[in-house]
Order: sequence, then structure tokens, then C-alpha cells
Amino acid sequence: MGSHPGPSQSHHKSECKRAFPCVKTPQHQDASIMVNLRSQKRLAAAVSGVGKRKIWLDPAEQAEIGNANSRAHVKKLIKEGRVIIKPTVIHSRARTRDLHAAKRKGRHTGPGKRKG
Repeated sequence: MGSHPGPSQSHHKSECKRAFPCVKTPQHQDASIMVNLRSQKRLAAAVSGVGKRKIWLDPAEQAEIGNANSRAHVKKLIKEGRVIIKPTVIHSRARTRDLHAAKRKGRHTGPGKRKG
């Protein structure tokens, strides 16, 4: 027979008798549990009038933010600074302005640049 272990044989030297064998938990994981803050983020976005991607929830205040179950409570968290609205991302038009200035001079307009 080959050297491949069959269904009755095991790859491990010691046989596991646990319900979920060979599952190891990370040693560095701290005792705090991740709280699902999806509804709080949605409420904060609705209250402040911005999108969900603009909302920052303080990771150190997860338990406190998780207790917020009303619009008034979320407003209070925003006022306290535990929930922050990120600034808008600027999309620079500098390259577009440079290109249009060059096109006014006749650059970038040859037959190789024409489509359709």
C-alpha cells in the first residue's frame, strides 16, 4: 500500500477527542469582544446627513457606542466626540486644468488622440 493515511488513520501523533479538533485560539486575543455597531453607524449617518463611509466610531468606546439605540443617544455621542464625521475627500482638478490649458494651445489634439 501507499504511504497515504486512510480514513481510519490520522495525520496527528496524538488523537484529539474534542468536538472541534485542532482548532487553536490566538494567544494574543484580548478579553474584549467585538461588538456589532452596524446599526449605530447607520443611525449616525442618518442623523448627520452623510454617508456611512464618512462615519468613524472610536474603537476604544465600542461598549458605550453599542449601547446607543436611539437617534438622540447617537447625537450625544457625536457631540462628545466618540463618533466622528470624517472630512470630505477632495478630488483634485489640477491635472485636468493643465490638460485643458495645453489643448487651448493645440497640444494633444492630433489624429492619434481622436476616437470615434
